[in-house]
Amino acid sequence: MRYDDGMLLALSILAASQVTPIVALDKEISDATVKPLIAVFQEAAKNHTPAITLLIQSPGGMNDAGYALIRTMLEAEAGGTKVTCVVQEADSMAALVVEGACTKRVMHRNGKLLFHESGYVMLVPTREEERLTKTRLRKLADELEPEDRRSAELVAAHMHMTPDEYLKWIAGQDREVDAPTALARGWIDEIID
Repeated sequence: MRYDDGMLLALSILAASQVTPIVALDKEISDATVKPLIAVFQEAAKNHTPAITLLIQSPGGMNDAGYALIRTMLEAEAGGTKVTCVVQEADSMAALVVEGACTKRVMHRNGKLLFHESGYVMLVPTREEERLTKTRLRKLADELEPEDRRSAELVAAHMHMTPDEYLKWIAGQDREVDAPTALARGWIDEIID
């Protein structure tokens, strides 16, 4: 999927006019869904766009795609672009985007963040698959452990935890955080109605 050159032109015009562009992460995070966002943040860095607002309502998704988006957002920020994330729902990798790459984090009053281990997923075998054994599940969890460490190192300091404290906090369970709790813990900067 090729990113629309018209959108890049619009972003350039907005940057020149000092209007803050607004983009959305409103689907599952995948290579296809982050590709246009990455293009927008690259263009923002190139044009020295002062600010972008990213609206987030995402169930999360693929780690590699999420980390590519985070890297690009951080590069844009290093070039002077401030990214305000407005969160309705940010689950899993989307929550890591919020905590790892947003300059300012704003959450709707009824919004939520959801954190969990990479290996804490529900695996439902198809008819063709056999039921996963404990050994296979343990192997999968071991393979995903470096992803959890990578996530912890990205977000822990911003969440006022060490990476080990973050890993302990998410161990074996979903951690859903509402807006008032996120604000009280310093994980977001503002609540909006």
